[in-house]
Parts: sequence; structure tokens; C-alpha cells
Amino acid sequence: MKGRAGRRRGFTLVEVVIASFLMVVVTSAGFGIFWYSSRAFVRSQALNVAEKSAEVAVRNIVAQLRQAMLVTINSGTSITYELPAVGSNGDYSYPPTWDGVTRSIQLSSGHITITAGTNSTTICSGVIGTDPLSSGGTGTYNIFTAGNAGILRSVIVMVVTQFNSQDNLTVTGRFRETVWLRNIPIIEQEP
Repeated sequence: MKGRAGRRRGFTLVEVVIASFLMVVVTSAGFGIFWYSSRAFVRSQALNVAEKSAEVAVRNIVAQLRQAMLVTINSGTSITYELPAVGSNGDYSYPPTWDGVTRSIQLSSGHITITAGTNSTTICSGVIGTDPLSSGGTGTYNIFTAGNAGILRSVIVMVVTQFNSQDNLTVTGRFRETVWLRNIPIIEQEP
């Protein structure tokens, strides 16, 4: 006769069903966490691209305008400027004189382009005309705005970009900076 210690006991059907149910719940929760995390990662990557694109565009514009002699804000989306002439030794001529090259920066069809003479370079794509941080998120903004100093010697540059991530989420990047113009005698703004 076998004793209690020698008896084998199997799982009942109820125990198997409960274990299976718990395994499905845990697996589903794990998959949900994985799906949510991967979606958040894709969105953060797209957001990073949008923000970096706006920042690089503003930094390029600021680098161009910082040395300007004369700046004219033609509209909120277009600006022309003149750079001083540089001598053979690499220094600016004194007194400052214009180098003779007509330059402009403008927004056209979602692209910001820098033009120097006959050469044009697109520095940013995906630029939109609305500011997501405005009330309601649909207010228009100016890329170029004259600063508020007594003698206007600064330009506020702001770029807002928008991209779609791999899973069709729309993300927006925004960057703004004030450039203090070093060499200019005048800033003109057309009405």
C-alpha cells in the first residue's frame, strides 16, 4: 500500500484555466507596455528631428545676420541684408562698406532659403505658418520681427517646423532667438 508521500497529484482543470488566464493577462500587459513604449520612442525621435531642424535654421539665420550692416525686414517671412566687405587679410574694411552682394532669407512653400547673389541654399524644410504655443494653437507668427530697443539693433527670429513620424503622428518643433546686430547703422522695416 502506498502512503501519502508516494501519491502524485496532477493539476485540476480549474487550475490550468486560471494559470492560462493569468498568463494571457500578463502577456497582454507586457505587449501593451512594449507597444506604448515603442510608439513613445518613435514620437520622441520625430519631435527631436522637428526641434533640431528649427534650431539649426535659426542658428544659421542668426550667424548670417549677426555681421550685417543693413537689415530690411520686408515682411514677417522675408528679410534682406548686406554684409561688410572683407579685405585680403580677412578683416572687415574700415569704415565698413558693403561687399556688393545682395542677400536675402525668405520662407517659400514651407522652405527657408538663404540667397546670396545668384546662389540659393535651403536651410530648413517643413516650416509652418502657425505657432502651436499661441492661444488655440493656430495663431500666425512672423519669422522675422524687429526688436524693441530704442534704436532698433536686433531681430527676433522664430521658426516652427512640423513633421510626421513613422506612425503618422504629427510633431511640431519651435525655436526662437534674438540676434543683436553688430555692424549695422540702421534697421529698416517696411510697413
